[in-house]
Amino acid sequence: MSLRKMIVLLTVYFIISCNAISLNNVSNDFKWKNKKFKNGEQIALSFSPKIIDSINNSSPFFDKIDVNRIEQEFDIKKTLEVKLKKRNILLKEENLLKLSVDSLLFKSYSEEVSVYSNSETEYMGTSNKDYFVFKIYGKISYNNQKIKEVFAEKEHNTEPRESFIISSVIVHDGINARSDRMIENTINEFSYEAYKVIKTYINKEK
Repeated sequence: MSLRKMIVLLTVYFIISCNAISLNNVSNDFKWKNKKFKNGEQIALSFSPKIIDSINNSSPFFDKIDVNRIEQEFDIKKTLEVKLKKRNILLKEENLLKLSVDSLLFKSYSEEVSVYSNSETEYMGTSNKDYFVFKIYGKISYNNQKIKEVFAEKEHNTEPRESFIISSVIVHDGINARSDRMIENTINEFSYEAYKVIKTYINKEK
């Protein structure tokens, strides 16, 4: 192995070991980039979701968020409109074909878990394992008749462990995952699920 390659691998290992990056912070736009209508399809968007929040006050994922304005804090509607536009789904105020967003779930909680050394021979104590959950539910309908439900969800948690760099120190894998990015990626997945339902319905009606 060349020295340059070894340095790169060691750098990546160090960054991961220190929890400096999280793959959850990478945009998932690339996954369904080409999943869009060629000429555009018109739908109406009904956005008046029921907000369901169950957030632990000590959550590292919502620590800077005003829970009373949580939908606005993450700009859910605007983000969804942008993702739909990228799929050539054209939003109209009135249209028989409609996407409704019915509910948004924001949830976080913690549980105390035992932590052992990497060799699993030494008990290091307890630490919090923090959970993040976001779900978006809706449906596609035509002339107020439901065609199919649409939903997307993201669940993530931290994992306490012994540091690879400093022994006897507890660190948390996944702690740097950003809630705004995880929510944006989930909305993008929701837009893709809506696209699939709309495409199937249109092809069936032809």
